Amino acid sequence: MEPKQSIELVCTQKLSRGEISVSIPSMSQRVGKAIMLGLILSIVTVLSAFLPLVHFVAVPLLLITTVLVVCSALKSREFIDGGTGTCPACNAAFHIRRRRKSLPFTDVCGQCGRQVIVRIAS
Repeated sequence: MEPKQSIELVCTQKLSRGEISVSIPSMSQRVGKAIMLGLILSIVTVLSAFLPLVHFVAVPLLLITTVLVVCSALKSREFIDGGTGTCPACNAAFHIRRRRKSLPFTDVCGQCGRQVIVRIAS
């Protein structure tokens, strides 16, 4: 069972409430994801070595990117699996997609297109 957490949605001094579900992957899940991402990026790096002229820039950049992505995947401890609420500007349903948990964050309402700040309810 994923723990639920209350959130506040803020837009132009208006406030509404919502809820997100949070998941905490185990260390083995994080390591598995990091290995998978590392393998995929390593394959792309090796394939880019066969592109004439491009490989002078692509290979070093992809090697650095691979290290950064693997470290980032290992560091991610909590994820927002999704959430719902009401847009404070237009009162439409507001959906939050899966992302790394780092609150507060901004998202865009799918109905009115305004930026909404999502934060933990106080």
